Amino acid sequence: TEAITGDTQALKEALAAAGVPHELQIWPGQVHVWHAFHPLVPEAAAAARLLGHFVRDALARGADPS
Repeated sequence: TEAITGDTQALKEALAAAGVPHELQIWPGQVHVWHAFHPLVPEAAAAARLLGHFVRDALARGADPS
């Protein structure tokens, strides 16, 4: 288990309570900062793509709050 999973779950709960759009994904079997290895780890590349989609969608919602 990731060393900061508990803190991350607490942050998720705080974001939810504040009504902030968020998504917590836990990818089993990965090491700390595994996202940095996206050129080498297929799961990290997939996670980076998902992060990009999330950020683009969030920015689009912010530009058009309807």
